[in-house]
Amino acid sequence: MVLGATMEMTQFFVGVDFGSSYSMVSTITLQNGPASFSLPLPFNFLDGSEDIYVNQVATALVMDSDGTAILQSDHSDPASRNWFKLALLHQDEQPRGELTSSIFEESSRAWAHMTVKDMTCIFLRALLRQPLKSLRRLVLLVDQAQIRFNISFTFPASWGHDDCKRMKEAVEAINIQALVPGSQISTSYLAEQEAAFLSLLGHPTVGKFQGGELIVVCDGGGWTLDTASYAMCPFVDGLPSVRECGKARSVAQGAFYLHAAIDRLLRDGIEAITGNRNWLDNAPERPYIAARLQEIVFRYTGNANANVRFRIQFDSRTRYILISRDRLEDLFKMQQEQITTCINAALQTATSAYERQYRVRAMSIYITLTGGLSCNPYIRAGVAARMKEQHGGSVNVILPVDDEGWFAVANGAAIHSLVDHIRNHNKANILVERTSPAHFFVKCRGASNITLAIEGQSIQTHHTTCQIPDVGLATEVILGRSSLVVHYATGNMERKYVAFAWASDTVLQNQKLSLKFCPDREFGYLTIELLVDGEARPDLVLTENHF
Repeated sequence: MVLGATMEMTQFFVGVDFGSSYSMVSTITLQNGPASFSLPLPFNFLDGSEDIYVNQVATALVMDSDGTAILQSDHSDPASRNWFKLALLHQDEQPRGELTSSIFEESSRAWAHMTVKDMTCIFLRALLRQPLKSLRRLVLLVDQAQIRFNISFTFPASWGHDDCKRMKEAVEAINIQALVPGSQISTSYLAEQEAAFLSLLGHPTVGKFQGGELIVVCDGGGWTLDTASYAMCPFVDGLPSVRECGKARSVAQGAFYLHAAIDRLLRDGIEAITGNRNWLDNAPERPYIAARLQEIVFRYTGNANANVRFRIQFDSRTRYILISRDRLEDLFKMQQEQITTCINAALQTATSAYERQYRVRAMSIYITLTGGLSCNPYIRAGVAARMKEQHGGSVNVILPVDDEGWFAVANGAAIHSLVDHIRNHNKANILVERTSPAHFFVKCRGASNITLAIEGQSIQTHHTTCQIPDVGLATEVILGRSSLVVHYATGNMERKYVAFAWASDTVLQNQKLSLKFCPDREFGYLTIELLVDGEARPDLVLTENHF
Protein backbone atom coordinates (compact mmCIF):
# COMPACT_ATOMS: atom_id res chain seq x y z
CA MET A 1 0.00 0.00 0.00
CA VAL A 2 1.38 3.39 -0.92
CA LEU A 3 0.22 6.54 0.77
CA GLY A 4 0.77 9.92 -0.79
CA ALA A 5 1.06 11.91 2.44
CA THR A 6 4.29 13.59 3.50
CA MET A 7 5.65 12.54 6.88
CA GLU A 8 6.77 15.78 8.51
CA MET A 9 7.27 14.30 11.96
CA THR A 10 8.07 11.11 13.80
CA GLN A 11 4.86 9.32 14.69
CA PHE A 12 4.43 6.94 17.60
CA PHE A 13 1.36 4.71 17.62
CA VAL A 14 0.77 3.60 21.19
CA GLY A 15 -1.54 0.90 22.52
CA VAL A 16 -2.46 0.80 26.21
CA ASP A 17 -3.88 -2.35 27.79
CA PHE A 18 -5.24 -1.28 31.18
CA GLY A 19 -5.40 -4.70 32.80
CA SER A 20 -6.79 -6.02 36.07
CA SER A 21 -3.52 -7.61 37.18
CA TYR A 22 -0.96 -6.38 34.63
CA SER A 23 -1.01 -3.43 32.27
CA MET A 24 1.03 -3.06 29.11
CA VAL A 25 2.09 -0.38 26.66
CA SER A 26 3.03 -1.21 23.05
CA THR A 27 4.35 1.22 20.47
CA ILE A 28 4.89 1.25 16.72
CA THR A 29 7.23 3.88 15.31
CA LEU A 30 7.17 5.59 11.92
CA GLN A 31 10.27 7.69 11.34
CA ASN A 32 10.52 10.66 9.02
CA GLY A 33 10.10 9.44 5.47
CA PRO A 34 9.76 10.49 1.83
CA ALA A 35 6.63 11.91 0.25
CA SER A 36 5.52 8.41 -0.68
CA PHE A 37 6.13 5.47 1.61
CA SER A 38 4.99 1.87 1.83
CA LEU A 39 3.35 0.20 4.82
CA PRO A 40 3.06 -3.59 4.52
CA LEU A 41 -0.04 -3.89 6.71
CA PRO A 42 -0.98 -5.83 8.69
CA PHE A 43 1.73 -8.47 8.68
CA ASN A 44 5.05 -6.97 9.72
CA PHE A 45 4.51 -5.31 13.08
CA LEU A 46 4.79 -8.29 15.40
CA ASP A 47 7.71 -10.14 13.83
CA GLY A 48 10.47 -8.88 16.10
CA SER A 49 11.45 -6.67 18.98
CA GLU A 50 12.73 -3.99 16.62
CA ASP A 51 9.23 -3.38 15.29
CA ILE A 52 7.23 -3.11 18.47
CA TYR A 53 8.16 -2.14 22.02
CA VAL A 54 6.26 -3.73 24.90
CA ASN A 55 6.33 -2.52 28.49
CA GLN A 56 4.64 -4.73 31.10
CA VAL A 57 3.77 -3.28 34.50
CA ALA A 58 1.89 -4.78 37.44
CA THR A 59 -1.37 -2.97 38.09
CA ALA A 60 -0.58 -2.05 41.68
CA LEU A 61 -0.02 1.24 43.45
CA VAL A 62 2.06 2.12 46.50
CA MET A 63 1.86 5.26 48.60
CA ASP A 64 5.39 6.63 48.93
CA SER A 65 6.68 8.24 52.13
CA ASP A 66 5.95 11.72 50.78
CA GLY A 67 2.33 10.80 50.03
CA THR A 68 2.87 10.29 46.29
CA ALA A 69 1.26 7.29 44.63
CA ILE A 70 3.81 5.31 42.61
CA LEU A 71 3.71 2.09 40.60
CA GLN A 72 4.57 -1.09 42.45
CA SER A 73 5.87 -3.90 40.25
CA ASP A 74 5.99 -6.51 43.00
CA HIS A 75 2.58 -7.90 43.93
CA SER A 76 4.15 -9.72 46.87
CA ASP A 77 5.06 -6.47 48.63
CA PRO A 78 2.68 -6.18 51.60
CA ALA A 79 2.81 -2.38 51.29
CA SER A 80 1.17 -2.45 47.87
CA ARG A 81 -2.49 -1.67 47.38
CA ASN A 82 -3.60 -3.81 44.46
CA TRP A 83 -6.18 -1.83 42.55
CA PHE A 84 -8.33 -3.29 39.81
CA LYS A 85 -9.89 -1.41 36.94
CA LEU A 86 -13.24 -3.05 37.70
CA ALA A 87 -13.67 -0.35 40.32
CA LEU A 88 -14.52 1.92 37.39
CA LEU A 89 -17.39 -0.39 36.58
CA HIS A 90 -18.70 -1.08 40.08
CA GLN A 91 -17.90 2.16 41.88
CA ASP A 92 -18.55 5.74 40.93
CA GLU A 93 -17.09 8.80 42.66
CA GLN A 94 -16.79 7.34 46.15
CA PRO A 95 -13.62 8.31 48.02
CA ARG A 96 -10.96 5.63 48.22
CA GLY A 97 -11.62 5.03 51.91
CA GLU A 98 -15.30 4.25 51.28
CA LEU A 99 -14.77 1.51 48.71
CA THR A 100 -16.24 -1.70 50.08
CA SER A 101 -15.23 -4.29 47.46
CA SER A 102 -13.32 -7.24 48.91
CA ILE A 103 -10.50 -6.69 46.43
CA PHE A 104 -9.46 -3.54 48.31
CA GLU A 105 -7.37 -3.65 51.43
CA GLU A 106 -8.15 -1.31 54.29
CA SER A 107 -6.97 2.08 53.11
CA SER A 108 -4.71 4.48 54.93
CA ARG A 109 -5.48 8.15 55.48
CA ALA A 110 -3.28 9.02 52.54
CA TRP A 111 -5.67 7.21 50.20
CA ALA A 112 -8.91 8.36 51.74
CA HIS A 113 -9.34 11.51 49.66
CA MET A 114 -8.86 9.74 46.32
CA THR A 115 -11.74 8.81 44.06
CA VAL A 116 -11.62 5.93 41.61
CA LYS A 117 -11.04 8.40 38.79
CA ASP A 118 -8.17 9.99 40.72
CA MET A 119 -6.50 6.61 41.04
CA THR A 120 -7.06 5.81 37.37
CA CYS A 121 -5.31 9.04 36.42
CA ILE A 122 -2.40 8.31 38.75
CA PHE A 123 -1.96 4.81 37.42
CA LEU A 124 -2.23 5.62 33.71
CA ARG A 125 0.06 8.62 34.07
CA ALA A 126 2.68 6.46 35.78
CA LEU A 127 2.20 3.70 33.21
CA LEU A 128 2.75 6.05 30.25
CA ARG A 129 5.46 8.28 31.68
CA GLN A 130 8.48 6.04 31.12
CA PRO A 131 7.79 4.74 27.59
CA LEU A 132 6.63 8.11 26.23
CA LYS A 133 9.61 9.99 27.64
CA SER A 134 12.03 7.29 26.46
CA LEU A 135 10.64 7.36 22.93
CA ARG A 136 10.70 11.15 22.78
CA ARG A 137 14.28 11.31 24.08
CA LEU A 138 15.39 8.72 21.52
CA VAL A 139 14.06 10.81 18.64
CA LEU A 140 15.41 14.12 19.90
CA LEU A 141 18.89 12.61 20.19
CA VAL A 142 18.83 11.96 16.45
CA ASP A 143 17.15 15.09 15.13
CA GLN A 144 14.84 17.86 16.24
CA ALA A 145 11.84 16.61 14.29
CA GLN A 146 8.34 17.13 15.59
CA ILE A 147 6.83 14.23 17.48
CA ARG A 148 3.26 12.99 17.57
CA PHE A 149 1.84 10.34 19.89
CA ASN A 150 -1.32 8.58 18.69
CA ILE A 151 -2.56 6.64 21.72
CA SER A 152 -5.30 3.99 21.77
CA PHE A 153 -6.76 3.03 25.15
CA THR A 154 -8.70 -0.20 25.58
CA PHE A 155 -11.66 -1.21 27.71
CA PRO A 156 -13.70 -4.44 27.96
CA ALA A 157 -16.21 -4.92 25.17
CA SER A 158 -18.89 -5.61 27.80
CA TRP A 159 -18.57 -2.16 29.41
CA GLY A 160 -21.56 0.11 29.00
CA HIS A 161 -21.64 3.73 27.90
CA ASP A 162 -21.30 5.16 31.42
CA ASP A 163 -18.33 2.92 32.22
CA CYS A 164 -16.50 3.95 29.04
CA LYS A 165 -17.35 7.58 29.75
CA ARG A 166 -15.65 7.39 33.17
CA MET A 167 -12.61 5.81 31.55
CA LYS A 168 -12.41 8.60 28.96
CA GLU A 169 -12.79 11.26 31.65
CA ALA A 170 -9.93 9.69 33.57
CA VAL A 171 -7.75 9.67 30.45
CA GLU A 172 -8.56 13.31 29.72
CA ALA A 173 -7.54 14.23 33.26
CA ILE A 174 -4.09 12.63 32.86
CA ASN A 175 -2.70 15.64 30.97
CA ILE A 176 -0.48 13.51 28.72
CA GLN A 177 0.85 16.68 27.13
CA ALA A 178 2.69 17.48 30.37
CA LEU A 179 4.55 14.16 30.19
CA VAL A 180 6.07 14.96 26.79
CA PRO A 181 6.10 18.77 26.36
CA GLY A 182 6.16 20.00 22.80
CA SER A 183 4.71 16.80 21.36
CA GLN A 184 1.35 16.47 19.67
CA ILE A 185 -1.14 14.08 21.27
CA SER A 186 -4.24 12.32 19.95
CA THR A 187 -6.26 9.61 21.70
CA SER A 188 -8.73 6.94 20.62
CA TYR A 189 -10.54 4.03 22.24
CA LEU A 190 -11.47 0.48 21.31
CA ALA A 191 -12.62 -2.76 22.90
CA GLU A 192 -9.95 -5.06 24.29
CA GLN A 193 -11.24 -8.05 22.36
CA GLU A 194 -11.17 -6.17 19.05
CA ALA A 195 -7.60 -5.11 19.79
CA ALA A 196 -6.69 -8.70 20.63
CA PHE A 197 -8.01 -9.84 17.28
CA LEU A 198 -6.18 -7.11 15.36
CA SER A 199 -2.90 -8.18 16.97
CA LEU A 200 -3.27 -11.67 15.48
CA LEU A 201 -3.64 -10.52 11.88
CA GLY A 202 -0.07 -11.57 11.18
CA HIS A 203 -0.91 -15.15 12.15
CA PRO A 204 -0.59 -17.55 9.14
CA THR A 205 -4.28 -18.44 9.43
CA VAL A 206 -5.74 -15.13 10.53
CA GLY A 207 -3.84 -13.23 7.88
CA LYS A 208 -6.01 -14.95 5.27
CA PHE A 209 -9.29 -13.69 6.72
CA GLN A 210 -11.76 -12.24 4.26
CA GLY A 211 -15.24 -10.78 4.45
CA GLY A 212 -17.97 -13.20 5.48
CA GLU A 213 -16.07 -14.88 8.31
CA LEU A 214 -16.76 -14.82 12.04
CA ILE A 215 -14.20 -14.57 14.84
CA VAL A 216 -14.86 -15.28 18.54
CA VAL A 217 -12.25 -13.84 20.94
CA CYS A 218 -11.92 -15.04 24.54
CA ASP A 219 -9.66 -12.78 26.59
CA GLY A 220 -8.56 -14.65 29.71
CA GLY A 221 -7.44 -11.75 31.87
CA GLY A 222 -6.47 -11.36 35.48
CA TRP A 223 -9.94 -10.73 36.88
CA THR A 224 -12.43 -11.73 34.19
CA LEU A 225 -13.02 -13.94 31.17
CA ASP A 226 -14.27 -11.59 28.45
CA THR A 227 -15.72 -12.80 25.16
CA ALA A 228 -16.71 -10.83 22.08
CA SER A 229 -17.41 -11.81 18.49
CA TYR A 230 -16.63 -9.99 15.27
CA ALA A 231 -17.65 -10.26 11.65
CA MET A 232 -14.68 -9.73 9.36
CA CYS A 233 -15.26 -6.87 6.95
CA PRO A 234 -13.40 -6.60 3.63
CA PHE A 235 -9.85 -5.25 3.67
CA VAL A 236 -9.70 -1.79 2.11
CA ASP A 237 -6.31 -0.78 0.73
CA GLY A 238 -4.85 -3.55 2.88
CA LEU A 239 -6.39 -2.20 6.10
CA PRO A 240 -8.33 -4.58 8.37
CA SER A 241 -11.83 -3.86 9.63
CA VAL A 242 -14.15 -5.81 11.92
CA ARG A 243 -17.67 -5.26 13.23
CA GLU A 244 -18.97 -6.54 16.55
CA CYS A 245 -21.49 -9.33 16.13
CA GLY A 246 -23.61 -10.30 19.13
CA LYS A 247 -23.40 -9.17 22.74
CA ALA A 248 -20.06 -9.19 24.57
CA ARG A 249 -19.92 -11.10 27.86
CA SER A 250 -17.78 -10.90 30.99
CA VAL A 251 -17.59 -13.35 33.90
CA ALA A 252 -15.39 -13.10 37.00
CA GLN A 253 -13.34 -16.26 36.40
CA GLY A 254 -9.92 -14.95 35.37
CA ALA A 255 -6.40 -15.87 36.41
CA PHE A 256 -6.88 -14.28 39.84
CA TYR A 257 -9.38 -17.00 40.79
CA LEU A 258 -7.05 -19.76 39.65
CA HIS A 259 -4.23 -18.12 41.61
CA ALA A 260 -6.47 -17.85 44.70
CA ALA A 261 -7.46 -21.53 44.48
CA ILE A 262 -3.81 -22.64 44.37
CA ASP A 263 -3.01 -20.21 47.18
CA ARG A 264 -5.68 -21.89 49.33
CA LEU A 265 -4.01 -25.27 48.80
CA LEU A 266 -0.68 -23.72 49.77
CA ARG A 267 -2.12 -22.16 52.93
CA ASP A 268 -3.68 -25.48 53.90
CA GLY A 269 -0.17 -26.93 53.89
CA ILE A 270 1.27 -23.94 55.76
CA GLU A 271 -1.41 -24.22 58.44
CA ALA A 272 -0.65 -27.93 58.88
CA ILE A 273 3.01 -27.10 59.58
CA THR A 274 2.86 -23.78 61.41
CA GLY A 275 -0.64 -23.78 62.89
CA ASN A 276 -1.11 -20.30 61.38
CA ARG A 277 -2.87 -20.05 58.03
CA ASN A 278 -1.58 -16.50 57.51
CA TRP A 279 2.02 -17.25 58.53
CA LEU A 280 3.26 -16.51 55.00
CA ASP A 281 2.05 -12.89 54.98
CA ASN A 282 5.04 -11.69 57.02
CA ALA A 283 7.51 -14.43 56.14
CA PRO A 284 10.75 -13.71 54.21
CA GLU A 285 9.75 -16.45 51.75
CA ARG A 286 6.78 -14.41 50.54
CA PRO A 287 8.41 -12.97 47.34
CA TYR A 288 9.82 -16.38 46.36
CA ILE A 289 6.49 -18.17 46.85
CA ALA A 290 4.54 -15.39 45.08
CA ALA A 291 6.79 -15.79 42.04
CA ARG A 292 6.33 -19.58 42.12
CA LEU A 293 2.55 -19.22 42.28
CA GLN A 294 2.53 -16.91 39.28
CA GLU A 295 4.77 -19.31 37.37
CA ILE A 296 2.34 -22.16 38.07
CA VAL A 297 -0.68 -20.13 36.93
CA PHE A 298 0.90 -19.09 33.65
CA ARG A 299 3.37 -21.93 32.89
CA TYR A 300 1.83 -25.16 34.23
CA THR A 301 2.25 -27.97 31.68
CA GLY A 302 0.51 -30.88 33.41
CA ASN A 303 3.36 -33.36 32.95
CA ALA A 304 3.45 -36.61 34.94
CA ASN A 305 5.98 -35.30 37.48
CA ALA A 306 4.24 -32.01 38.11
CA ASN A 307 3.90 -32.25 41.90
CA VAL A 308 4.79 -28.78 43.18
CA ARG A 309 7.00 -28.32 46.23
CA PHE A 310 7.37 -25.09 48.22
CA ARG A 311 10.26 -24.59 50.66
CA ILE A 312 9.85 -22.61 53.89
CA GLN A 313 11.92 -22.12 57.06
CA PHE A 314 10.03 -22.81 60.28
CA ASP A 315 11.40 -23.48 63.76
CA SER A 316 14.94 -23.21 62.34
CA ARG A 317 14.22 -26.12 60.03
CA THR A 318 13.59 -26.41 56.30
CA ARG A 319 10.06 -27.65 55.63
CA TYR A 320 8.41 -28.55 52.32
CA ILE A 321 4.79 -28.12 51.31
CA LEU A 322 3.58 -30.39 48.52
CA ILE A 323 0.67 -29.76 46.18
CA SER A 324 -0.11 -32.90 44.22
CA ARG A 325 -0.40 -33.07 40.46
CA ASP A 326 -3.97 -34.39 40.78
CA ARG A 327 -5.10 -31.40 42.85
CA LEU A 328 -3.50 -28.96 40.41
CA GLU A 329 -4.91 -30.78 37.41
CA ASP A 330 -8.42 -30.58 38.86
CA LEU A 331 -8.08 -26.80 39.18
CA PHE A 332 -6.73 -26.35 35.66
CA LYS A 333 -9.39 -28.62 34.16
CA MET A 334 -12.00 -26.53 35.93
CA GLN A 335 -10.45 -23.42 34.36
CA GLN A 336 -10.51 -25.09 30.94
CA GLU A 337 -14.20 -25.90 31.43
CA GLN A 338 -15.00 -22.31 32.41
CA ILE A 339 -13.22 -20.94 29.34
CA THR A 340 -14.91 -23.48 27.07
CA THR A 341 -18.32 -22.61 28.52
CA CYS A 342 -17.72 -18.90 27.91
CA ILE A 343 -16.60 -19.54 24.33
CA ASN A 344 -19.60 -21.77 23.58
CA ALA A 345 -22.02 -19.18 24.94
CA ALA A 346 -20.37 -16.48 22.82
CA LEU A 347 -20.34 -18.77 19.79
CA GLN A 348 -24.05 -19.49 20.05
CA THR A 349 -24.91 -15.81 20.42
CA ALA A 350 -22.56 -14.75 17.62
CA THR A 351 -23.75 -17.26 15.01
CA SER A 352 -27.39 -16.35 15.65
CA ALA A 353 -26.61 -12.62 15.47
CA TYR A 354 -24.60 -13.10 12.28
CA GLU A 355 -27.44 -14.95 10.55
CA ARG A 356 -29.98 -12.31 11.62
CA GLN A 357 -27.74 -9.46 10.52
CA TYR A 358 -26.51 -10.85 7.21
CA ARG A 359 -29.27 -13.38 6.43
CA VAL A 360 -26.70 -16.09 5.78
CA ARG A 361 -24.37 -18.32 7.76
CA ALA A 362 -20.78 -17.27 8.24
CA MET A 363 -18.44 -18.80 5.67
CA SER A 364 -15.94 -19.79 8.38
CA ILE A 365 -15.79 -19.52 12.18
CA TYR A 366 -12.57 -18.96 14.12
CA ILE A 367 -11.94 -18.99 17.87
CA THR A 368 -8.90 -17.51 19.57
CA LEU A 369 -7.73 -17.28 23.18
CA THR A 370 -5.76 -14.26 24.40
CA GLY A 371 -4.79 -12.69 27.72
CA GLY A 372 -2.59 -13.99 30.52
CA LEU A 373 -4.32 -17.37 30.71
CA SER A 374 -3.47 -18.00 27.06
CA CYS A 375 0.21 -18.23 28.11
CA ASN A 376 -0.47 -21.47 29.97
CA PRO A 377 0.27 -24.42 27.62
CA TYR A 378 -1.97 -26.80 29.60
CA ILE A 379 -4.97 -24.45 29.32
CA ARG A 380 -4.31 -23.74 25.64
CA ALA A 381 -4.11 -27.41 24.71
CA GLY A 382 -7.11 -28.34 26.86
CA VAL A 383 -9.38 -25.66 25.41
CA ALA A 384 -8.39 -26.58 21.85
CA ALA A 385 -9.07 -30.28 22.52
CA ARG A 386 -12.47 -29.54 24.07
CA MET A 387 -13.52 -27.32 21.17
CA LYS A 388 -12.44 -29.92 18.63
CA GLU A 389 -14.33 -32.64 20.51
CA GLN A 390 -17.50 -30.55 20.73
CA HIS A 391 -17.49 -28.90 17.30
CA GLY A 392 -15.26 -31.04 15.10
CA GLY A 393 -14.12 -29.21 11.99
CA SER A 394 -16.91 -26.61 12.03
CA VAL A 395 -14.73 -24.16 13.96
CA ASN A 396 -11.04 -23.31 13.67
CA VAL A 397 -9.10 -22.75 16.90
CA ILE A 398 -6.18 -20.32 16.73
CA LEU A 399 -3.76 -20.60 19.63
CA PRO A 400 -1.19 -17.87 20.36
CA VAL A 401 2.45 -18.89 20.73
CA ASP A 402 4.11 -18.51 24.14
CA ASP A 403 3.32 -15.02 25.50
CA GLU A 404 1.87 -13.71 22.24
CA GLY A 405 -1.65 -13.75 23.65
CA TRP A 406 -0.70 -11.83 26.80
CA PHE A 407 0.51 -8.86 24.77
CA ALA A 408 -2.28 -9.16 22.20
CA VAL A 409 -4.46 -6.31 23.51
CA ALA A 410 -1.64 -3.76 23.79
CA ASN A 411 -0.14 -4.75 20.43
CA GLY A 412 -3.55 -4.68 18.75
CA ALA A 413 -4.33 -1.27 20.22
CA ALA A 414 -1.08 0.07 18.73
CA ILE A 415 -2.02 -1.41 15.35
CA HIS A 416 -5.51 0.10 15.66
CA SER A 417 -3.97 3.50 16.31
CA LEU A 418 -1.86 3.18 13.16
CA VAL A 419 -4.74 1.89 11.02
CA ASP A 420 -6.95 4.72 12.27
CA HIS A 421 -4.29 7.25 11.30
CA ILE A 422 -3.92 5.76 7.80
CA ARG A 423 -7.66 5.72 7.24
CA ASN A 424 -7.93 9.37 8.24
CA HIS A 425 -5.25 10.25 5.67
CA ASN A 426 -6.47 7.95 2.91
CA LYS A 427 -8.04 9.68 -0.09
CA ALA A 428 -10.41 6.85 -1.03
CA ASN A 429 -14.02 8.00 -1.20
CA ILE A 430 -15.82 4.68 -0.87
CA LEU A 431 -15.31 1.94 1.71
CA VAL A 432 -17.09 -1.39 1.97
CA GLU A 433 -18.90 -1.69 5.31
CA ARG A 434 -20.10 -5.28 5.25
CA THR A 435 -20.97 -8.09 2.85
CA SER A 436 -23.47 -10.90 2.42
CA PRO A 437 -23.92 -13.47 -0.38
CA ALA A 438 -24.36 -11.92 -3.80
CA HIS A 439 -24.70 -8.47 -2.29
CA PHE A 440 -22.37 -5.61 -1.59
CA PHE A 441 -22.72 -2.48 0.49
CA VAL A 442 -20.87 0.75 -0.23
CA LYS A 443 -20.44 3.77 1.99
CA CYS A 444 -19.47 7.25 0.88
CA ARG A 445 -16.38 8.64 2.60
CA GLY A 446 -16.04 11.98 0.85
CA ALA A 447 -17.58 14.21 -1.78
CA SER A 448 -17.90 12.41 -5.12
CA ASN A 449 -20.20 12.64 -8.12
CA ILE A 450 -19.22 9.26 -9.55
CA THR A 451 -22.11 6.89 -10.20
CA LEU A 452 -21.48 3.15 -10.25
CA ALA A 453 -23.93 1.09 -12.30
CA ILE A 454 -24.08 -2.71 -12.37
CA GLU A 455 -26.26 -4.60 -14.84
CA GLY A 456 -28.30 -1.50 -15.45
CA GLN A 457 -28.93 -0.84 -11.76
CA SER A 458 -27.50 2.47 -10.58
CA ILE A 459 -25.70 2.69 -7.26
CA GLN A 460 -25.11 6.21 -6.01
CA THR A 461 -22.33 6.89 -3.52
CA HIS A 462 -24.48 6.56 -0.42
CA HIS A 463 -26.00 3.71 1.59
CA THR A 464 -27.44 1.40 -1.06
CA THR A 465 -27.46 -2.34 -1.59
CA CYS A 466 -27.83 -4.16 -4.86
CA GLN A 467 -27.71 -7.77 -6.02
CA ILE A 468 -25.19 -8.78 -8.67
CA PRO A 469 -26.62 -11.57 -10.88
CA ASP A 470 -24.64 -14.72 -11.64
CA VAL A 471 -21.98 -14.04 -9.03
CA GLY A 472 -21.29 -16.28 -6.06
CA LEU A 473 -20.68 -15.60 -2.40
CA ALA A 474 -19.04 -12.65 -0.67
CA THR A 475 -19.01 -10.18 -3.54
CA GLU A 476 -17.73 -6.74 -2.63
CA VAL A 477 -16.86 -3.58 -4.52
CA ILE A 478 -14.30 -1.02 -3.36
CA LEU A 479 -14.26 2.32 -5.16
CA GLY A 480 -11.34 4.65 -4.50
CA ARG A 481 -10.11 7.93 -5.94
CA SER A 482 -8.32 6.22 -8.82
CA SER A 483 -9.23 2.56 -8.54
CA LEU A 484 -12.10 0.12 -8.35
CA VAL A 485 -11.71 -3.40 -6.95
CA VAL A 486 -14.27 -6.18 -7.28
CA HIS A 487 -14.01 -9.24 -5.01
CA TYR A 488 -16.12 -12.22 -5.98
CA ALA A 489 -16.44 -15.98 -5.74
CA THR A 490 -16.89 -18.22 -8.75
CA GLY A 491 -19.46 -20.98 -8.99
CA ASN A 492 -17.03 -23.50 -7.52
CA MET A 493 -16.39 -21.14 -4.56
CA GLU A 494 -12.95 -20.06 -5.79
CA ARG A 495 -12.24 -16.58 -4.43
CA LYS A 496 -10.91 -14.04 -6.91
CA TYR A 497 -10.70 -10.34 -7.46
CA VAL A 498 -10.25 -8.00 -10.39
CA ALA A 499 -8.88 -4.48 -10.01
CA PHE A 500 -9.18 -1.50 -12.33
CA ALA A 501 -6.95 1.54 -11.95
CA TRP A 502 -6.45 4.81 -13.72
CA ALA A 503 -4.02 7.68 -13.46
CA SER A 504 -4.64 9.97 -10.51
CA ASP A 505 -5.05 12.93 -12.86
CA THR A 506 -7.75 11.16 -14.90
CA VAL A 507 -11.04 13.03 -14.51
CA LEU A 508 -13.99 10.69 -14.04
CA GLN A 509 -16.27 13.09 -12.22
CA ASN A 510 -19.87 13.16 -13.47
CA GLN A 511 -19.25 10.04 -15.54
CA LYS A 512 -20.99 6.71 -15.14
CA LEU A 513 -18.88 3.68 -14.30
CA SER A 514 -20.42 0.32 -15.16
CA LEU A 515 -19.34 -3.23 -14.47
CA LYS A 516 -20.28 -5.81 -17.07
CA PHE A 517 -20.33 -9.41 -15.82
CA CYS A 518 -19.97 -12.04 -18.55
CA PRO A 519 -20.17 -15.55 -17.01
CA ASP A 520 -19.20 -18.54 -19.13
CA ARG A 521 -21.16 -21.30 -17.43
CA GLU A 522 -19.77 -24.03 -19.69
CA PHE A 523 -16.17 -23.43 -18.63
CA GLY A 524 -16.86 -21.71 -15.29
CA TYR A 525 -15.19 -18.41 -16.16
CA LEU A 526 -16.39 -14.96 -15.21
CA THR A 527 -15.22 -11.94 -17.18
CA ILE A 528 -15.65 -8.48 -15.67
CA GLU A 529 -15.36 -5.36 -17.82
CA LEU A 530 -15.32 -1.74 -16.69
CA LEU A 531 -17.30 0.68 -18.83
CA VAL A 532 -17.00 4.47 -18.68
CA ASP A 533 -20.13 6.15 -20.01
CA GLY A 534 -21.02 2.87 -21.69
CA GLU A 535 -17.69 2.44 -23.50
CA ALA A 536 -15.22 -0.36 -22.77
CA ARG A 537 -11.89 0.74 -21.32
CA PRO A 538 -9.58 -2.31 -21.44
CA ASP A 539 -6.65 -0.01 -20.65
CA LEU A 540 -8.02 0.39 -17.13
CA VAL A 541 -7.59 -3.28 -16.21
CA LEU A 542 -4.72 -3.52 -13.76
CA THR A 543 -4.68 -7.10 -12.55
CA GLU A 544 -6.76 -10.18 -11.88
CA ASN A 545 -5.77 -12.61 -9.19
CA HIS A 546 -6.77 -15.20 -6.63
CA PHE A 547 -7.24 -14.24 -3.00
